[in-house]
Amino acid sequence: MIDVLPEIYEDELFYSWLARCYVRNCYPDYKMFSHQVMGRRDTNPNFEFINAITDNERPQIIKHFGGSISNILNNHTLIPYYSCFIDDNKRKFVYERASTENLSFDKLLSLPNLQKPKYLQYCPECVNEDRRKKGETYWRRIHQINIIKVCPVHKCHLCVSDVQTNGKIKGDMQPAETAIKDVGKIITGNNREIELAKYIKEILDNSCYRPQITTMSAGRVLSIKMQETKYVSRRGNKRKVSMLHQDLVDYWGEELMMPLYEMKKVLRGINFQTSLIVLLAIYLKVPAPDLVMRNIKEGTRIEEFDNRVIELYKSGKSISSIAYTMKLSQLTINHILEKGCLN
Repeated sequence: MIDVLPEIYEDELFYSWLARCYVRNCYPDYKMFSHQVMGRRDTNPNFEFINAITDNERPQIIKHFGGSISNILNNHTLIPYYSCFIDDNKRKFVYERASTENLSFDKLLSLPNLQKPKYLQYCPECVNEDRRKKGETYWRRIHQINIIKVCPVHKCHLCVSDVQTNGKIKGDMQPAETAIKDVGKIITGNNREIELAKYIKEILDNSCYRPQITTMSAGRVLSIKMQETKYVSRRGNKRKVSMLHQDLVDYWGEELMMPLYEMKKVLRGINFQTSLIVLLAIYLKVPAPDLVMRNIKEGTRIEEFDNRVIELYKSGKSISSIAYTMKLSQLTINHILEKGCLN
């Protein structure tokens, strides 16, 4: 069993803690550590999530993390973030099997398909603060989310380390304290970058409180919120999706924005990628807790609009007067009244 279990830091990746275990216990090589902790000598570490942990090591590790595997998954992996909007049964499967099986998280969690090499990132301000207060620094999970460019706490640009997390991974463990030698320049991010980082932190902080069963998709929440915007016709029966997409490109830039067809999938509730949902939610001003908890009133602008037309008609207004007030054709007003109160 592992002799020395290091202190657990706030928002620390489970990988980061394991890397500190590896160094602190003076293993002669990574293969021995991998075999003892993860069951095989050639197991690549999972940087953002969690590997299967051997039966010998799992009980003491879980006890060290507060007695629950959920504490590790919710507070020290990116599982809650990437599973926030997926199907309930798939999410339950991930939580039940993580740490006992080597899961294909990229498929189960609808992870973005990154073609370029990806590396662990860090905030230079966090590194300086950690070394001053703790005597060492560590890898934070919030800094590893692919669309975040700045630290949500210090608002400065993240720096990229030499530790690659995809493609051909070196069989080794790299604690942040030894991997980060040159801390890097401190450059403040712009308002959009800061807004995005803060919102994603809110999503991550709230995601472990997501209801076990949700009947409303994130796409439905976004569609309801759209009804309050210029992207839905006055009555609410037509959506100006192409206009919304162009405005999103102008807001976030080409680098971050999804193709139009992917945005349509998000709104229809068939694309569950958290990063895409977040970009839409921020622009539509959906509070992060409401998006996670699906805490939004179900209803449609069509119903409210049609009820207003019917009220005006019953109060004695003429069809032409109603059409002028509601800025619709008399033909549309007649159609609404035929459905609502004239049949």
